[in-house]
Amino acid sequence: MKKFLPIILVAAGLLMAFNKPIMGLISPATLDVQITKPPIIMPSIYKVYANSDALEGKYSLFKMVVKNTSSVAAKNVEVTYSVSNFIESALAEKIPLIQPGQTVVVNCYPNFPEKIVEKMTDSKETVKIIIKGENIKTREESFTIPVKGRNEFMYNFLPADEIRTPAEYFDNMPLLSCLVTPQDPIIKYLTQQIQEKVLKGETASVENKEQEGVRFLQGIYYATLQSHMVYSGTSGVPEQISDVNSIVQNIRLPREVITGKTGLCIELSLLYASIMACAGMDPVVYLVPGHAYPGFRMNNSYYALESTAIGGEGIGGRSTPQQALEAGMKNLKTFFERAQAGDDRYTVVDIREAIKNGAVAV
Repeated sequence: MKKFLPIILVAAGLLMAFNKPIMGLISPATLDVQITKPPIIMPSIYKVYANSDALEGKYSLFKMVVKNTSSVAAKNVEVTYSVSNFIESALAEKIPLIQPGQTVVVNCYPNFPEKIVEKMTDSKETVKIIIKGENIKTREESFTIPVKGRNEFMYNFLPADEIRTPAEYFDNMPLLSCLVTPQDPIIKYLTQQIQEKVLKGETASVENKEQEGVRFLQGIYYATLQSHMVYSGTSGVPEQISDVNSIVQNIRLPREVITGKTGLCIELSLLYASIMACAGMDPVVYLVPGHAYPGFRMNNSYYALESTAIGGEGIGGRSTPQQALEAGMKNLKTFFERAQAGDDRYTVVDIREAIKNGAVAV
């Protein structure tokens, strides 16, 4: 027996030394998963969803926090997902190793098919998530999410208990640039008509002259007058979705404003922005409580015009291009006074800056 004691001791030592790695090979890892999702999917921002860099990556399909709660590493963890009627199966993330106690975050940025912008009505779709790995039990999570029609815009995704300022009720405002469509053939045609038929030539974006920019802005207004376009006023509808209380508004695309010859203040502003962007200018949209109006930025100066001054037979008279400009510049003076006083309800959407940050048009 004494002869075998050293061998036994060595074997026992080796067993103790390698027990944990051996157990790690046969023991499964355990993951705790927490999923957060936005209240809705907006088809008009489908390109934003696909871009992890857009607007600091805040617009994902879901965010998953995964924590390894076991004593062994989870290996080759793979997260896949599907969205009923739009995405059959796609990889969200592949994680080679999650150490014991480690937490990782998975943000899903889906490539929705372009057909989503053809969607005109609301629906509820199912998102299925599958989590599998080399030494974890395959797990399936799912949730339903409303998918709105292409024209519906939700001004805020923040839960009510996270809102601290009035401006946060309109947290999604940079996404308005997704509804600016300078490449639309109808917008291109109208821009050309304004340049050739109304202004008899213009050089606003070429010479960077502010007076030319103002002339072009008034040219857009004159074109809407000549087409007998009218202003139609309505407000957004407050809508409770999950724990988010926001305003949802049906916003027509610029081409729909042209063909329908009517628009809300925000729709007219986006139409102007589309035309100015098509002409190479730097359009902006001014947002104030209950109203929006268009303008442009040039040489660090800002200009504005009251696009709703086109009026309509049922709501009063119509202003001249000069009167519309004067009203816009008066509004702009008030805008800067309130903004400089710290009223964060007075905001401006710089269209080119928003597009540069990933909020690109449909």
